[in-house]
Amino acid sequence: MLKLHKLYICLFLFIFLLNTIVSHAENNIPTISAESAIVYCLNTKQILYDKNINEKHFPASITKVMTALLAIENNKLDDRITYSSTAINSIDRNSSHLWVVPDEQITVEHSLYGLLMKSANEIANGLAEKTSGSISEFVNLMNKKATELGCTNTHFENTNGLPNDNHYTTALDMAKISAAAFKSSKFREIIGTKIHTIPPTNRNVERVIGNSHKMLLNTKFHYDYCLGGKTGYTVVAGHTLVTYAEKDGMQLVSVLLKSDTPNVYLDATKTLDYAFNNYKLITLTEQNKTFKKLPVFQGNKVKDTISAFSSQKLVFVVPSDYTESDMRVELNLPEKFNENITASTKIGTVKYYYKNNVVAYTNLISNKTVNIKPSVFDFKQGLFLGLVGLVVALVILVLKIVLTLVLIIVLLIILAKIFKFKFKRKRKNDAILKD
Repeated sequence: MLKLHKLYICLFLFIFLLNTIVSHAENNIPTISAESAIVYCLNTKQILYDKNINEKHFPASITKVMTALLAIENNKLDDRITYSSTAINSIDRNSSHLWVVPDEQITVEHSLYGLLMKSANEIANGLAEKTSGSISEFVNLMNKKATELGCTNTHFENTNGLPNDNHYTTALDMAKISAAAFKSSKFREIIGTKIHTIPPTNRNVERVIGNSHKMLLNTKFHYDYCLGGKTGYTVVAGHTLVTYAEKDGMQLVSVLLKSDTPNVYLDATKTLDYAFNNYKLITLTEQNKTFKKLPVFQGNKVKDTISAFSSQKLVFVVPSDYTESDMRVELNLPEKFNENITASTKIGTVKYYYKNNVVAYTNLISNKTVNIKPSVFDFKQGLFLGLVGLVVALVILVLKIVLTLVLIIVLLIILAKIFKFKFKRKRKNDAILKD
């Protein structure tokens, strides 16, 4: 029953203001250096800050958020990767790397730390080969995944973000990719790690690596609410940055494209502060909240009462000056029931209107099973109707039999007349012949 419960949540829970901006005062919107930027709420998929969010840019190493997402989804963490010469030698050795050598074996888990913390480009290639068999097939998988996530202005040409004219994304698309990756507990663990030790391998000594995201570390760019993220830089891409942050239960991701030094971290701080200071996360309904109690009738009498409750906690982001009068709740439920009710099945819906716009809705679920047993009256009525039906059936059967007999008799009469006619004719012909 619990599985059905979750299925209903998945099938019928919809948040309507996806990728929409909550209106608010515009006089405090920050000015930033990045050419494109977005602050995206992970709880509700609402956009709280935007600047040129559909403009295409080179992502540089934040590409590795997608690489990590697919590696986590398609591998076991304790699987070992044997790094090939292709994975290692196909990158510029002056780019970010972990000094992996051919035939070195590193687990998927430690490779992910090297990918996200050290931004090692050969690690990205090794994870690709482990996942898809080849780098090119993995790149195809990256593009397929981007399409599945609703990215309409993204195309990948490699696993690591090294310069390529046909390797691009947008702030909005990168926010969608970052949101998908954040659902993984292992991803969240890695991006929030400051120091990690990769143990000795068959070809190398122990390696200690540190996180490169300065908002997570004890630096002048430290941000109290930062959960981690991913940095990126190439000459053509400029600085790119993905930053996750949480305050008062509201989880955000900031994406910056084409920024510069040191403004990339200042840009992230400005946009996140703007979102946290001007918006708040509210709960529309708690899980299992009862909205209404409804009678279940048996005949003309109330047999039992059931409760209509929400099976999912719903949240929404509103401006900080929000008042409850801005939100309206609409219930769609019958007044009563006259049939059997099964627990955890849909019996209605609840919709939430923010300033007369539907922002969320979900199904309302019954809290228990109620079986209606036939009453004495129902039994007598059913018996009477059953007898009437039986009599009617018998009458029809008798009529069919009578009709069949009549048809048989008529047929026999016709056959007898035909036979008699033929017999007389034969006798007449025989008499003529004798004469």
